[in-house]
Amino acid sequence: MRVLILKDLIKMTKEERTEYNKAYYQNNKERIKSTVKKYAYKNRDKIKEYKDSRKEITKVYNRMSKQSKKLGYYVVYALPNYNNDDSVYCGFTQNTYSRMIKHRSKGLNTKNWFVLDVCKTELDARILEREYHIKGYEGKWIWGFKKRK
Repeated sequence: MRVLILKDLIKMTKEERTEYNKAYYQNNKERIKSTVKKYAYKNRDKIKEYKDSRKEITKVYNRMSKQSKKLGYYVVYALPNYNNDDSVYCGFTQNTYSRMIKHRSKGLNTKNWFVLDVCKTELDARILEREYHIKGYEGKWIWGFKKRK
């Protein structure tokens, strides 16, 4: 494999560059891996310090973004058709955005969610949620106990 100069690399299409890079890596795999290992060993303290600083920054950022999305009041909401059947889920949250993301991550349908009521305190929201559960809405908490699966 011949070594290309920068001028040749610029003239290549994206597919040609990809093929060239793959071939270069295959031919120089051991050398590249050993260079990376040497660099990592030589700079392990700097790398650890950088990772630790990023962890702290990430924690602060996540905490700030989560707090900024909180509404300041509690929303009692409903998810119709949440298991792709006729059942309706009822729950409450202070952060509807992240709550819907959590529901979607569990595979639940959140397309047509709607607000049932808004409460100032968590206690009022819990009481209201229980009332909806009594009326037939499904949910995680029924009668103060976790629902069994």
